[in-house]
Amino acid sequence: MLPLSTRVQTAFGARAARLDEAAATLLLIAAAEQTGELSVVLDTAATFGASPADLAAAERSGLLVRQGDQVSFRHPLVRAAILRDAPLHLRLAAHHALAETLHRSGSTEAADRAVWHRAAAATGPDDTLADDLEAAAGRAYERADHAAASAAMERAAELTVVAGTCTRRLICAAKAAAVAGDLHRTGALLRRAGRGPIGKADAPRLAALQAAVEAEFGSRHTAARILVDAAAGAPDDAAGPMLVDAVRNGFFVGDAELTERAATLLDHRFGPNALTEGLIGMARMLSGDDEFALPRLRACAEFVHARSADLTQDERMNGAAMGLMTGFDLEACELLETLVTEAREQSMLGALPMRLYYLASAEFATGRNRDATVHAEEGLALADAIGQRNQMDGLRCTLAWGAALAGDETRCRALAESTLTAALDRGETATAVLATTALALLDLGAGRYDLVADRLESAARGPISGHYMAVSFIPLRVEAAVRTGRTDHLAESLDKLRRWSAASGSLCTRAVYERCLALTVPADEAERHYEAAERLHEKGGRPFERARTALLYGAWLRRYQRKAEARTRLRAAAETFDRLGAHPWAERARAELRATGDTGRRPPTASVLDLLTPQELQVVRLAAEGLSNRDIGGQLFLSPRTVGYHLYKAFPKLGVATRAELAALLRESR
Repeated sequence: MLPLSTRVQTAFGARAARLDEAAATLLLIAAAEQTGELSVVLDTAATFGASPADLAAAERSGLLVRQGDQVSFRHPLVRAAILRDAPLHLRLAAHHALAETLHRSGSTEAADRAVWHRAAAATGPDDTLADDLEAAAGRAYERADHAAASAAMERAAELTVVAGTCTRRLICAAKAAAVAGDLHRTGALLRRAGRGPIGKADAPRLAALQAAVEAEFGSRHTAARILVDAAAGAPDDAAGPMLVDAVRNGFFVGDAELTERAATLLDHRFGPNALTEGLIGMARMLSGDDEFALPRLRACAEFVHARSADLTQDERMNGAAMGLMTGFDLEACELLETLVTEAREQSMLGALPMRLYYLASAEFATGRNRDATVHAEEGLALADAIGQRNQMDGLRCTLAWGAALAGDETRCRALAESTLTAALDRGETATAVLATTALALLDLGAGRYDLVADRLESAARGPISGHYMAVSFIPLRVEAAVRTGRTDHLAESLDKLRRWSAASGSLCTRAVYERCLALTVPADEAERHYEAAERLHEKGGRPFERARTALLYGAWLRRYQRKAEARTRLRAAAETFDRLGAHPWAERARAELRATGDTGRRPPTASVLDLLTPQELQVVRLAAEGLSNRDIGGQLFLSPRTVGYHLYKAFPKLGVATRAELAALLRESR
């Protein structure tokens, strides 16, 4: 038996065949035209002798629907059936006639559509037509329609006579597909390009795109090597971004030698400046030289924040990432919000998941946990849709960290455990560190200190121990070791944290180091370290870490019968944990409060915003800013109808009836 779609398509084709010639011709014109612009369909059909009366006949057949100045087919398979059943000469004639109609309109947009129809009617190579298609592709790229640009450039390549020009156009098509986030299509186009002659100017562009595909679907080690090798023969404007990507790929897999090779080449090629010094710092960090590396990262982050208006998106992205490592959380968040907005506005779907990952990380760091979860969920869904496996793993780890904070064991383990296994298999050490940290935080929040100690002691002996991000283990390991009496081997970890905190300049990291000292020194020395940590936290930093310090200091004060001082810190800790949705930690703070004799505090009422799904929350935030459904849809890649549906579901949950009430509610919830 034929598949259902084939049978349905055949039935539609049979119905169309019963129409008279003029109405059938009008249906063919509409199927070939594709945008549904009624005036273009009628004007073109008129050249074949069809009239508005034939449009009515097509509507009566149940195949075509007219809505205002648009026409559409009752079902997508109707168009397929009509195009399949029409003789080739009639399809070509329809495209020729549509091209003539659109050309007469005189607008650039119509002219580009006319070129498409001329290309659809072409039966052999045509360099003039290929040139016109390339120009149309350039205009599509400029208006951020990257998928259309890729398709136009691919068709231009197919119509090109000269083999080298065909290769160049296929590479351009692959580049546009990559920006659109379609790396599977990018890879297919690159394989076709690789079969033709590759000019000196095209070779670096081909290699850069091959590395992008390899980084997602193969090995980041291999991607970094491709970039380093190809950069040697590339002009400066191509070599710079290639070497930056090589550093980034080598850094993620913890390959110190390869990362430093790429960074050194970058420095030799372009000379020392804040940006290249920051990348060299990233490479040296992998070799454990924190004192050399971290000041350079910090200087780069400061430079990028001060000069962001003059820098490229990639330069700002690197600066934001370095800022998160060196205490510039708020500044990084600001940069990343702008970078995400730019990616949305320019339809850079390929770049958006990574930017959402970093934005979510910055939001968790700054205590905007609800926003962080929304952005990480969006990034994960988009990365899944476009097949970015590595980005999916990073976003899963970010969500696992949020779940660990909230005490959601099932979700945390579902996100982190499989990701950890896969990351270790692929040598993705950065991802493995993130997953391990999330699982350790989950167990620490639940009071399973032996499990935390076991996990992190094992990690310290494993392949991820040398990655710079393993420094995030240390505060968790210290607390678990103190709770379990397993403090014999903490000296090396504490020294690593000391050097990191001093070199990074991060006030929060220095505060966390002081807290770790307070846990490990004799009782008569602990208080001065707790007080030092408090003073550093007061100058800014990460709310969760500040609350953890307040919890531990408050518990210490309670044990020494200084209950009034303890209550002040424990209340502050509980309030912060509640605001962050860190439920196990808030319960610990309340248990300590009860032990001081304070029984009056109760968990706060949940925010009404917690009733919304992540997608609904995104939509209502934008609606509260005054954006229309169409504008919201443009930002979130949703149809206006879907936006309206989310608002329809969200308004009753929030108890509002208008956008003005919604805006007022969100102001109160901040």
